[in-house]
Amino acid sequence: MKFSNWMSCIKDEVKLTDVVMPGSHNAGSRRMITMACCQSSTLAEQFRHGVRQFCLRLTTSKITKKIVFCHSVITGVSLEGELKELRKAMDENPSEFVILDVREYGDEKLGPITFRYRADPKEVDLLFEKYLGTSEYALTEFEDIRDVTMGDIRKSGKRFMIINEEKKYRYSVNCGYKNPWSPERHGRLAPTFVERATEVFDSEEKDGIFVLQTQQTAGFGTEVKLAPPNKLDKIIKPYYPRIFEIIKSNPKYLSLVNVVSSDFMAENDYKIKLILELNLYKNNVAEVEKMREIIG
Repeated sequence: MKFSNWMSCIKDEVKLTDVVMPGSHNAGSRRMITMACCQSSTLAEQFRHGVRQFCLRLTTSKITKKIVFCHSVITGVSLEGELKELRKAMDENPSEFVILDVREYGDEKLGPITFRYRADPKEVDLLFEKYLGTSEYALTEFEDIRDVTMGDIRKSGKRFMIINEEKKYRYSVNCGYKNPWSPERHGRLAPTFVERATEVFDSEEKDGIFVLQTQQTAGFGTEVKLAPPNKLDKIIKPYYPRIFEIIKSNPKYLSLVNVVSSDFMAENDYKIKLILELNLYKNNVAEVEKMREIIG
């Protein structure tokens, strides 16, 4: 897969918070029911397709008692199986660095019913250590993530970072992380949404990793109503490049753009190419010809 080692093109001096990387919204939601499924590929397949930031939402299966992925009340595949395959993909591409946004959903109420999501941090730690080698490969030692360069990461031999604002996991960090989302903005129809998606660059301060969410979200009271993610993804395709036109034409937005997250990332070359191309506009690339070949 030509997207597997794109980070090898990035200059040593570029800050991690300035690298433009594809992100995966609800990365572990494959095999969930249609309304909850935001990705149809494994974490390893997404990694090989260029994804370097993964949104991982965890709970415990009431049936198997294993740690599984969830999208609100809907549960999916096991964390263990996904990490095992992800490690293989990462071993094949040691030039790459991954951001893992790991957490449980907060308690949700529906009338008199409260849904709780629980994934024992000690069990999660064991799985991360067994399959990803957190004690050896997790980036934890830095004063300010905004000062960490790709060269620093390469010299350290670290392969990934686990972000959790509560630092619930042994090797997790709370390093400054913005992932702004609103039902009012993301629930708009595609032509309006693509014009508004980048407004977070005006309303939010960047104090670390910054995620631009570029997928629409269905729901009661939204313009898109209850359309499933796969349908919305197909509808937005002709409008999606507009987001990147806006970023490229605005120096402030171009300076702030970091992670660009969306749905169905391993099925959409056009999204990956648009995201990676921004590294050329930001002058992040050392091996320009190689990056152009990757983008195609």
